[in-house]
This record gives sequence, structure tokens and C-alpha cells, in this order.
Amino acid sequence: MKSKVGYERLIKITLYLLIATCSLLIFIACENQIIIGLTDHMFCKDCERANVKCICSPGLSYKLGDIGPGGGIIFYVADGKEGRPFGFTVQMEPSSNNYTAHYLEAAPAGWYGTPVDPQINWATTGSTAATTFLGTAEGLGTGRRNTSIIIAEDGGASAARDCFNYGTAPYKDWFLPSYDEIVLLSQQQSIVGGIVDITGLNSYWTSTEPSDGVGATAARRLYVFDGSFVGHGSKGSANAYVRPIRAF
Repeated sequence: MKSKVGYERLIKITLYLLIATCSLLIFIACENQIIIGLTDHMFCKDCERANVKCICSPGLSYKLGDIGPGGGIIFYVADGKEGRPFGFTVQMEPSSNNYTAHYLEAAPAGWYGTPVDPQINWATTGSTAATTFLGTAEGLGTGRRNTSIIIAEDGGASAARDCFNYGTAPYKDWFLPSYDEIVLLSQQQSIVGGIVDITGLNSYWTSTEPSDGVGATAARRLYVFDGSFVGHGSKGSANAYVRPIRAF
């Protein structure tokens, strides 16, 4: 009887040691990653979707100001720190193509082939896009879907079209930022470079239409000079500056 009890204890001790060793190995493997708790998965690939606990999440390769894979500047990192989410959903059209991203990258200064960002219309004058509310959104992760919606309605929409057409394969996924996304860009304009803010009177287009009853002919603009809300501009006649971004 004693030998059986001793054998069971030996098995338990061996299991505890094995678990401790595995935990140490996981910790070592994750030493360059973000540790955010324990998980019911041995290796947690998607911490936001883990129901209860999470051990580690994939390490993030870029930091603010780095050159991104598309040749632009990283201006936002969703790293789960200081109130930021760990990753965010990029909305697509159709929604079955949605994906998770951790970075926002802005096209570099001179992206348009001119010394300063282009100052162009949001939509073609007289087009349906210029006179109809298209259902665009303002949140983080919505700019890419907004851009698709605008172009589907008006292939000549200058701001969205020029952002969409920017870049070369395999990085042909640039878009006109949503309101919240360009606010994030405005907060990092010193590292992005080339933002037109000399007078403080310049505005940048967003891909977001107002949802406060202003009317279907307007889109939101932002003073990138200080990140304040400008108001709205006529989609078919007003000009504002444009800077493409991408999410990955």
C-alpha cells in the first residue's frame, strides 16, 4: 500500500515538474513577446479571442516611426498598452474579408510625386457619391471599407481613388483614413513628416461622412495641425489635403 502511495506521489511530482518545465520554456519562447496572462491554449495565437486566459501573444515587430513594409511610416501600434487595444479589426467589403491588424502605416511625404500632399475633391461634382449618404463610418479600422464604398459609388472620387491606387504589389491596400484614424495620424505628424500645417488653417479629408444631420453632401475634415475637428466640406466642390494609410 505504501509503495502504491509513494508511486502516485512520484507521478504527481513528475507531472508538476513537467508542467513547470513547459511553463519555463513557454516563458523563454515569449520573452520578446507581450505577456498578458495565462491561457487554455499552449501557445496563444489570438489573445483577443481567447475566452478566459492568455499566455502570450505574437511579438510585434515595428515601433512608432519605423519604416513599414509598404515603405511608409508606422504611426500607430495596437500593442495593448496605455489603453490601446491589442490589435483591431479592419472592416472590409464584404465583411467576410475582415482581418486583424496591429499597425497603421502612413504613406511617406512626397507619395503623390509632389513636394506636398495633393489638395483634391472628395467626390466627383454631381455624382451620386457627392449627393448621397453612403454609410461610411468613423472608427479605427473602418477607413478601408469606407474607401471601397466610395469608389464603388464613384470611380472618379479623387481622394479615395488616389489613396486606393497608391503603392505597388504586394502592398496595394492603401486607403483614405477614417475620422478616428486621421486623428491618430495627427497625433504623430512629427514622425510621419510632410503634413501640411504651416498656417494651421489646412485641413485633411477623412473617408467619413457626418452622422449628425449635417447632410448627405458633406464629409468630415480635420485640422492635422492640432488634431481638432474642422467641420465638414462639400464632397463635390471643396478641396482638402490627402494622405493614404494602410493597416496590417
